[in-house]
Amino acid sequence: TSGIEIGLRLISFAWTRRLLAGWSGHAALFEQSELACDQIYRHQYYLANMPSHGSSSNNHLIAELLGLYVGATAFPWFTESADWSERSGHGLAAEAVRQVFPDGISREQASDYHGFVLEMFMVAAVEALAADRPFSPSFHGAIARMADAWAALLDV
Repeated sequence: TSGIEIGLRLISFAWTRRLLAGWSGHAALFEQSELACDQIYRHQYYLANMPSHGSSSNNHLIAELLGLYVGATAFPWFTESADWSERSGHGLAAEAVRQVFPDGISREQASDYHGFVLEMFMVAAVEALAADRPFSPSFHGAIARMADAWAALLDV
């Protein structure tokens, strides 16, 4: 029941659904499955209503917002989907500003977490482009600064 795990699982559901889209049986496993729809809804509901606070409001919160954003955008099947997508998109944009220093270093100041957060922001950017709702230049600027900082931290 960890929000970070639920967020990442929703992303896996969405990408798996897309990978199977060319197969004739994909809908039976997702949108036509009462169990799948129930689980996808419950994952999104959990993320929308139980965001991380305190010391977990860094990469955990980003994973939760990203999971909700991807889930609500990829599975717009529920009454709340548009609101969840919008709220989580705004949350991701705000966290990119809050959690990335001007020099591009992640707020957590740990190289592994820096790479993880960068990857999550990149997934958000790709998802937004796929939905034809790109993030702001400041969001993309945070990604660029993080990538530059990441390159500076790595050797050969």
